[in-house]
Amino acid sequence: MPGEVRRFTRDDVRPVADLFMKVFRKNASPASEALKSHFIELYIDNPWAGPDHPSFVYCDAEKRVRGFVGAIPIPMAMGKRNFIASVAGNNMVDPDLKDPFAGVLLLRKLLASNTTLTISDSANEISRTLWTKLGAHVLTLQSMRWIRILQPARYALSTIPKENRFSHLKPLLRPLCRAADALVSNFFMSLPAPDQAYDETDLNVHTLLQTFPDVVDMKALMPDYTEGGLAWLLDMAAKKEQYGALHKVVVKDPAGIIVGWYMYYSNPGEVAQVLQCAARKNMQGVVLTHLFRHAKAQQCAAVMGGIDTGAVKEFSENQCMFFLRNMYTVAYSQEPEIMSALFRGDAFLSRLEGEWWTRLQGDTF
Repeated sequence: MPGEVRRFTRDDVRPVADLFMKVFRKNASPASEALKSHFIELYIDNPWAGPDHPSFVYCDAEKRVRGFVGAIPIPMAMGKRNFIASVAGNNMVDPDLKDPFAGVLLLRKLLASNTTLTISDSANEISRTLWTKLGAHVLTLQSMRWIRILQPARYALSTIPKENRFSHLKPLLRPLCRAADALVSNFFMSLPAPDQAYDETDLNVHTLLQTFPDVVDMKALMPDYTEGGLAWLLDMAAKKEQYGALHKVVVKDPAGIIVGWYMYYSNPGEVAQVLQCAARKNMQGVVLTHLFRHAKAQQCAAVMGGIDTGAVKEFSENQCMFFLRNMYTVAYSQEPEIMSALFRGDAFLSRLEGEWWTRLQGDTF
């Protein structure tokens, strides 16, 4: 007897969290309370959650939960039109399940539930193939990443994975790497001197919302946050532990006018990960210089982030390198004007408008 796909409810949190541990953490132990709470925060108590934007579970013939696909609702605007987009993720099926179509049925149901815009920034090769077969499109430019190396020796050290048999030597090599970086920093990957007339202060939710329309070159497709919703989103992002502390900084010109901001995670000796970076027209270089110097002061080895489709030239001029890994941004919409905006890069989409920031992506529970 075939299984069925139905809406995810609060009663499904425990089996879904257990399934997450089994599929993504290769751990058959029961899920922790912290993990179950995170599922509730993301998919049930989300301020934009509602019956029109559900997540789904797959149940077998015995009504046991054996699969899941999540949808994080995000408010968007296309001109004067406001709507809720679904950020899809954590499409998982019990590896012991014998139904080979469970994953397809889950994703098909999710896409049918929001034909305005469903998007994911974490599709691997298998997911990418599945999405495209169901009518979605890969956004190649938005899938790319940039990296700016700050301290070459420490960056090389940071690339040694924890499971490598030589990883235990990293603490012993750090002093040597610091010395090597000190020798080459004046002529290799050096940073431009900051303009002392520009100032930095902490970025808060109110300031971000008030200045967003002026700072961001208004795109056809934009996030449409309220103060309460954005506060929830940033509070949730700050809970992510994988990449260290979250810094939120605004950059002001000599007249006190905000020219941009950046938000990133830092761990000393590791690669800083940018959550969002925005700047006024012709100010991207100034904001990037402040970002890189701030990250270097935190002892970061490099800085990495998602592509701003309107500022590729500025990133290149600031010695950033671009690459594409096995993680794609994919989008599904039955509205041509929305897909057209995405294809031509006329949309503001940072990591904050995806699922990359959630603790389900890389954190330990």
